[in-house]
Amino acid sequence: MAIVGAPFGDNLDVLIAFVALCSAGALLLFYDGTRRVLGDTVALPAALLMAINPAMLWMGGNLMAEAPFVLLTMLALWALAREDESPRFALLAGIAVYLAALTRTAGVVFVVATFGYWVARKRYRRAALFSSVGVLTIGVWLAWTFAQPDPDTRRLYIADLGLRGRDAGLHFVRDMAGRMVPRLKVMLTNYIPTALSVPTVAGTAVDNAGWLAATLALGGAGVVVLWRRWMGVIAFLVPYLLLLLVWRFQAGRFLTPIIPLLLVVVLGGAAWVSDRYVPKARGGLLTALTLLLTGGALVRDVAARRDGSCLLPPQFDRLASLLFRTGAGSAPAGALGARLDRPR
Repeated sequence: MAIVGAPFGDNLDVLIAFVALCSAGALLLFYDGTRRVLGDTVALPAALLMAINPAMLWMGGNLMAEAPFVLLTMLALWALAREDESPRFALLAGIAVYLAALTRTAGVVFVVATFGYWVARKRYRRAALFSSVGVLTIGVWLAWTFAQPDPDTRRLYIADLGLRGRDAGLHFVRDMAGRMVPRLKVMLTNYIPTALSVPTVAGTAVDNAGWLAATLALGGAGVVVLWRRWMGVIAFLVPYLLLLLVWRFQAGRFLTPIIPLLLVVVLGGAAWVSDRYVPKARGGLLTALTLLLTGGALVRDVAARRDGSCLLPPQFDRLASLLFRTGAGSAPAGALGARLDRPR
């Protein structure tokens, strides 16, 4: 964001346009990659659901690093889907993964995943070259981060790990282990269903249990299908989910960058189950699932539109423009935290 904004004086309109273009580019890459691997039968509904997903729409309209991060992630996966066509696509995938890791620290897991992916595919030369470059780029950056004397003051992610002080390593492992089970429960019953926009009925638990069973069954089938046909998706998805299970903080929005991956896994699994067990339905299961998820997403989109909590008032927009043009460092402390949306 800083690199894009610098030539234009951090113009707010330019930055918003950049985020929107990143979001649109990620959608196009996701569709084309899915189409090449699973065909239009899965690619079209997957792209539709990504386009109307409430979290993805929020991402495309907010000045945060999620949109460029998702764009680089989709570029890497798109290139991995085509790496057998030319070594240039493998090079493109490696560059995109490095840029994603430099855009958001969570992307470091994709660096490890890409190395493991090439090892699993017995592309040892690519894995060795990729890791060598990674040590000189991402490795140096991580080493610098660990070496900083005041990570809390600098608000570095390394401070969240709590790896400083006596017996820090032991406490770190113990805390991670303690988070996994409760975090997994929240992930399966709340964060993932919300990310997929599954429709539910208020005040009942039967539909939630049904969606949990369906997500696990179709997701499991999708993992098997994609491991054979688009291994990069699983290589990226699994480490990222594991990171969310053990990370110090939890929030539903942390799933936003991998919503496209969740969609293609579930829809890919639905397509395979439909073709394998109910071939006479001609994709009826996939169609029904797409319609249900579309309805759930649209209901949430309409609710978000009616609820003014996600829309910035005009006076906040004017303040944001002023701060971006004059430099955020000139803003008085707490100015951005003021409740300008509160009615007078």
